Amino acid sequence: MSSKEDFISKYITNDTETRNLYNIHAYAIEKPSNTNEVKLNISDKEILYAPLRKIIDAQATDIFKIFYRGPKDSKERYYRVVFTETPLTTFGKNEQQRSSTYLPSISLSTILIVRPKNQKFEYKIDEKLGIIKNTGNTFFRAIIHNDCHTRDEDADHVYILPNEEYQNDLIKQPNKNNIFLIIDKKYIPIVNRCEIEKSN
Repeated sequence: MSSKEDFISKYITNDTETRNLYNIHAYAIEKPSNTNEVKLNISDKEILYAPLRKIIDAQATDIFKIFYRGPKDSKERYYRVVFTETPLTTFGKNEQQRSSTYLPSISLSTILIVRPKNQKFEYKIDEKLGIIKNTGNTFFRAIIHNDCHTRDEDADHVYILPNEEYQNDLIKQPNKNNIFLIIDKKYIPIVNRCEIEKSN
């Protein structure tokens, strides 16, 4: 979510052959992580979503909206958003029907990042040690090409959070490659060794 936005819309597609019930909930985290993710206590009204639940027909798509009502300052915030899909056949009219038609619910999660209202994009690069450090207050994506002929889709991609750094030997000199940062849909070249090679 950009610093100018108050909400975002997420499309949910029911790609099954059954009519399903979808629920949404979210909670704050210290930062995104595949392991040891730390939950934070926040106000119940910091993150709101509408609707709380939605029935979506088979092979149909609908929209959930997520609203941010928290502080607008210089801090970036992270949330784990969880969508739960439950087939409506799970909800039988009686206990016998429920047990005979039960299907498990499936939960999928994603990360919501709310950029700071007072956004500061800054970085440092050490071409001797091969390190890019995010010295600002909002995340960016780094694209590190292997050589001058590498396409973006074949390059190394990494998200770097505030105060974090990324090390890669491809960042070091005298590699002949390009390095770009992407923030707010802007493509920013920070190392352009291929152009230097051409000029020589």
